[in-house]
Amino acid sequence: MKDDDTYRQSSQFQLWSFSSFKLRSLREAVNAAAADRVRKNLVEEKNVESATTNGDGDANGEGGIRVECLTPEEEQVLVDFYADRVYKTTAIFKDEAKNPLLAAHIRATAVTFFKRFYLRNSVMDYHPKQILFTCIFFATKSENLWIGGIDTFCRIVSGANKRPVTPAEVLTHEFLLCQSLSFAFTVHHPYRALHGLYLDLQQTLPNIPVGELGKWYDTAKTVINKTICSDAQFLYTPPQIAMTAYLTADTERFTLYLTSKITNDAEREQVSSQLTKCREYLKKWVVPTLAQATAVDKKLHYCKNPDKDPNSALFRKRKADEAQHDEERKMRKVKEAQEKARKEQDDLFGAPL
Repeated sequence: MKDDDTYRQSSQFQLWSFSSFKLRSLREAVNAAAADRVRKNLVEEKNVESATTNGDGDANGEGGIRVECLTPEEEQVLVDFYADRVYKTTAIFKDEAKNPLLAAHIRATAVTFFKRFYLRNSVMDYHPKQILFTCIFFATKSENLWIGGIDTFCRIVSGANKRPVTPAEVLTHEFLLCQSLSFAFTVHHPYRALHGLYLDLQQTLPNIPVGELGKWYDTAKTVINKTICSDAQFLYTPPQIAMTAYLTADTERFTLYLTSKITNDAEREQVSSQLTKCREYLKKWVVPTLAQATAVDKKLHYCKNPDKDPNSALFRKRKADEAQHDEERKMRKVKEAQEKARKEQDDLFGAPL
């Protein structure tokens, strides 16, 4: 079995690898479903507010709601902007010697969890600020890194975020995150492939001094770090991204490496073509600006799902209805238990065997 065959059996390939068309279609479907929910729930929200103020439970009907929801492209602006925020936030964790506490692959795992979450959910349902810290905290757990527990985590991010972050804020959406990830928590990053290629480059191109090879490796790693928040992880395999990073860092030397490793011209051309596509994608991708994200966020204010907003009348009503339903269910159970006990007591021969 080839290494590539092994990767194709992984959950990452089976659940999170797409063509450009499939990835776009998936986001369009998530966006369309969210837009339908938003419009429906905004009508309910208006009716609840009208019922509260006027005693009328049917205020204006659907004709009274006119809302322009986010497009898939606008959603992607927010997701990519906050994915970069996830990556930058992971840098605040330091050990006692002020060295980075989260290794590169753990920081990348947090970003990956965040990006995958928004392939199954919409920012109109869950604002990225609600999910950001959850992804970071869960990434440390999935990668077996102990950072002192939830209280320590909240204290660190609160100091850097200049506002208090509570444990409830981090943990509320943790199970939803797990569901959105299909409970598949293993992430294959380009970093391992990057190091494997580094070792192979030493054998294949022995004339390159170790110092220069180390600089080449560092430059290639920088390429990966700069694009870790992009969609490359969904469109290309980790080895393809790692090879593209080396190709971008030093085209001439990596072309020589490919020529030495792949002697079949057709196979080498196929690999080179794929790496060129990946390189062109990475060159074009940039993190959205603050101005772009702010513009989308302002529009989101008017089209966020009230069913997920704790400050909305609809959210409070549904929570109250759920609490009332739970209370009624408890009372029914108590009543049934009392009735059963009474019947057993009244039975002359006791309860049936």
